[in-house]
Amino acid sequence: MAGRSGLPGRAEAPNISDAVTSAMMNQFARELTSSSLSLWPQFVQIARRYFNVHHGYVLRKMLWQLMPFHSTKKKSTDGELGDHKDWTVRIIDGLEVDIEEPDLYIPTMGFVTYVVLCGVVRGIQETFAPEVLSATISSALVILVVEI
Repeated sequence: MAGRSGLPGRAEAPNISDAVTSAMMNQFARELTSSSLSLWPQFVQIARRYFNVHHGYVLRKMLWQLMPFHSTKKKSTDGELGDHKDWTVRIIDGLEVDIEEPDLYIPTMGFVTYVVLCGVVRGIQETFAPEVLSATISSALVILVVEI
């Protein structure tokens, strides 16, 4: 039987550096996945309250952004179990949230719509390339960061 050394009848000794490197990479992968994946459920739980919207709330919020008058509507006291449920109300943890409270759904959808419309406009002009989308995302993110 010939080993990697090419000499017949001589088996190659196990390569210790490969075993050590493999063990280090396995340990690094375990540490990385255990630390990063443990943060994911916490992030989802925190972000969920900012994306908890429905069609009526989005319509009401967009109208409020166009005409930001103070609402004279009082919050319902019936809650979820009442006879009449208002379809323009956002509820988090069983509590009604005011329209002025921040959410991330509308800004995120605005950002995505901007990127898609830039791609559509470039497609209509027949100058579209896939790099247009990544360039639009990058430039829009830079503008957002500079603006903040």
